[in-house]
Amino acid sequence: MVSKIEDPLRCENCGAKAGMHARNLKSGVDRHFCSPACFDKIESQNTSDETHAFYQSGQAPGAIPNGNRVRKVVCESGDGHPIGSTGVVIGSVGPGYVPQLGREAYGYWIEWDENPGKGIPCFVGDHKIVQEGK
Repeated sequence: MVSKIEDPLRCENCGAKAGMHARNLKSGVDRHFCSPACFDKIESQNTSDETHAFYQSGQAPGAIPNGNRVRKVVCESGDGHPIGSTGVVIGSVGPGYVPQLGREAYGYWIEWDENPGKGIPCFVGDHKIVQEGK
């Protein structure tokens, strides 16, 4: 399942533009909100024991554009996806200075292809992926 986030989605609590999302890991349904405080207000009314994966759909200036395919090229201990995994960019942040890399870097939310039907967004640093076809 690959999400197609259409902006501007609106916050379910206050109606402002929603740039943050929480995907229900059981149902795959996205909830849309503008801030963690609005999500807390929405979830305070929820009586079920549900788990969500949070992600942002914004596209950082200069980042790989949302909707583009990427391939994983670096894997570190504890990573959930091996080298060669492919997926789609659904959001990005940056650039920001990362001391471990010694440079400005981007972070991406990726929906990996090997999780069909789950659509769990994962956060990945730009040093671990390349844009497909580049």
